[in-house]
Amino acid sequence: MFELTFDSIKNVKNKDAKIELGLAISDILHGISKEWSLDVDDMAMILCTSNSVIESWTQYDNSIVDLDSVDDSSLLAILDFIDLYNLVTSTFPLHRDRIKWFKGSSTDADSPMMRIIRTGRHSIKIEKDRLEMAIS
Repeated sequence: MFELTFDSIKNVKNKDAKIELGLAISDILHGISKEWSLDVDDMAMILCTSNSVIESWTQYDNSIVDLDSVDDSSLLAILDFIDLYNLVTSTFPLHRDRIKWFKGSSTDADSPMMRIIRTGRHSIKIEKDRLEMAIS
């Protein structure tokens, strides 16, 4: 089993393996955006990248995250976002509870999603750490 870490991704040299990994990451991001009802604008703000990049990663069949063109900080943000999603999913079995935790209410300006958007992609890890502390 391949562990999805920054170092493991950076160490992949085989072109076909990199393409498969890029497809897998694209599928994961697409799934998160669908489950959490995040549109392209939301994803772009969360990952601090352009809408066109998010669209190329998630909006089409066989979309791919081109790992050779993703800078290190963007890759770390993607991995942190996937880790946050996995933690939320394992912490809150019900879909509505996961959405409530991440997005809060429609008037909640201090939800984890809004804090990430306001403060930048480095705060994805902060939100993950906050949730881990709350459940431990």
